[in-house]
Amino acid sequence: MAPGLKRKTILEEAVAPPKRPANGDTSKSPRKPAAANGAILAAVPPAEAPTPRTGELFVYGNNEAGQLGLEDPSLVKRYPFFMAVDRVGGHPIHTVVAGGMHSVLVNAEGQAWSWGCDDEGALGTAADDEDSWRPKRVNIPVKVKTVTAGDSHTAFLTLSGRIYLTGTMRDASGAFGLNSKAGGTAIYKAPFLYMDNKSRDDNVVKDVPVKMSSGANHFAVLNKKHEVHLLGDGHQGQLGPIPGRRKDGGRDGRAYFLQRRKVLVEVDKKFAHFDDVWCTPFGTFVKLDGGDRWWACGNNAKNQLGFPKDEAEIQEEFREVTGLAGKAIVKIIGTNTFTVALSRDGQLFVFGGREYLGLTAVTAPDETNTDQPVRHPACDVHTFVDVGCASNNATVAVTTSGDVFVWGSPSSSVVGLEEDDDEAVAQPTQLISKNTTEYAMFKVSVGGAFALLLGKKRGAVPMEGVC
Repeated sequence: MAPGLKRKTILEEAVAPPKRPANGDTSKSPRKPAAANGAILAAVPPAEAPTPRTGELFVYGNNEAGQLGLEDPSLVKRYPFFMAVDRVGGHPIHTVVAGGMHSVLVNAEGQAWSWGCDDEGALGTAADDEDSWRPKRVNIPVKVKTVTAGDSHTAFLTLSGRIYLTGTMRDASGAFGLNSKAGGTAIYKAPFLYMDNKSRDDNVVKDVPVKMSSGANHFAVLNKKHEVHLLGDGHQGQLGPIPGRRKDGGRDGRAYFLQRRKVLVEVDKKFAHFDDVWCTPFGTFVKLDGGDRWWACGNNAKNQLGFPKDEAEIQEEFREVTGLAGKAIVKIIGTNTFTVALSRDGQLFVFGGREYLGLTAVTAPDETNTDQPVRHPACDVHTFVDVGCASNNATVAVTTSGDVFVWGSPSSSVVGLEEDDDEAVAQPTQLISKNTTEYAMFKVSVGGAFALLLGKKRGAVPMEGVC
């Protein structure tokens, strides 16, 4: 660990006497040092969306592909460092999204900026790959509202209700594109118009999007009619049921998986409508319109869909996640092995492979998976406003007081461990650094092995509300 810095666990926080910082903040302790899949806008029509909170950008983790905005790919930053807004358009930032190995943001002027890995066009800048570590503006002709990103793709939702896509989807055979109507183009190095209800182009999907979400290699859109449509790789069950003759695409080849498919869930003998959707790397969660109930499909090998252990590992049919009912969930994210759900009142519920869930106090030692959502013991001490997960099994969570906690695999660069540390961070641990002492964080997105944070100077903004 870096000299002069230390971590503080949730349990230490629970027994330590509260301290009153000099600036008058009355939270319990002085401030210390925290992947699709990124915070995404709530499921309300564009005209009704609240004014987003803006803040300063902080990044940390692995810079292997320049995703931290640094030229040297060998750098690993164990604690959040400040990225000057002048590098990304000079305007306040309200949205940050970490893809697999690339970073994307949206500022208050509706500009999208991206940097990091661009070998398959995920940045959308159509620029030289050798310079991809340097942030560049994405050429979207209208103002962008929010973004979402997967391993090799990025989606942009505009204020005018259009969706632009760039990059590609991938499966075990490699890249296979984004648009079934575009003549087989596998990789898009610049954004193309995917959805616009007013477009006269036959290649553009006619619909009114409300929300987007991205998995590793699949993509979901909730529309104004409260329908959810999916496209991308479906071999882990994340697109729902696929006819047997179409498992490999059939006569259409892999382009078949780029034809958007409507989610069909029957509730009380009627097909349901939805008001929210979230994608984990290999899973899809949809919320019943007007009801606090969730359905899911995808990879359930570690019970990361929240189904009992006797269910199939690949769950193609949407099934109700009964353990999430009535919990007012507003965000669902995850890794390849576990899932984290954030409730409206700031509680975290976790399920899936327990090794890196930070549940040592509430699960039996011989349990390998947690097949029902469990309220995280960290919530006995804190409430949370946002949470993100790294694909290599780590979690970064931000509290209502602006503190950042991490837990998970020692192989992840987001848990604050030095290179020679080989023990997992078994329980939520607060990172301590100069920047997290001076700034209250309120938003986080975590990629493969790095994280993006937004924060405000301590005392400059009330830390209320989730996401």
